[in-house]
Amino acid sequence: MKGSEVAFRSGPRPIQKVNNLPDAWVEDVHPEGQLLYSRVLSSGSLSIRVHTDLALRDTENHLVIKSATDRLQDSLDSSSELHEAGLGGSDIEACILVREEFPEEFGYYLVNHQDQTVFWLEEVMARDVDMWAYDEDIYRHKLAEQYWRHITDFPHYCCLSDKVWEQLGPLMLLGAV
Repeated sequence: MKGSEVAFRSGPRPIQKVNNLPDAWVEDVHPEGQLLYSRVLSSGSLSIRVHTDLALRDTENHLVIKSATDRLQDSLDSSSELHEAGLGGSDIEACILVREEFPEEFGYYLVNHQDQTVFWLEEVMARDVDMWAYDEDIYRHKLAEQYWRHITDFPHYCCLSDKVWEQLGPLMLLGAV
């Protein structure tokens, strides 16, 4: 159906939302309008919210996200280091990245809210994630930058630590002036 052929119903709800999302996925709208999707994966004692911006309203992407989610679940379940780190479920989030032109390939990263960083469940070369620097301290800043990018891109369900709120407080006051 073309956009010009759509008729909006009269009344306060002109559009009926149709839920054709894969099981357990929910849709959110970014403050800037982009559709985002998330669900919770359980692994051991952890409940980890997983995000994606893959267009899940398109049913052709349902098998793609299922495959990516299943592979991430296997990685989470087999990571003893993750389960022994002492982090709670709200301390960790994950993001699945899928390029629609190559749906069989997917990437992911995890977010550690306590340390304000991103991480992976296997060794990753910096060049493979487009990071170039000369020392460990700069890489630490680059990972923190990616953490804040995640917070900006996926603001829903985010549980920020007291440390983060202490850092944001003065910035919010500055913006109110």
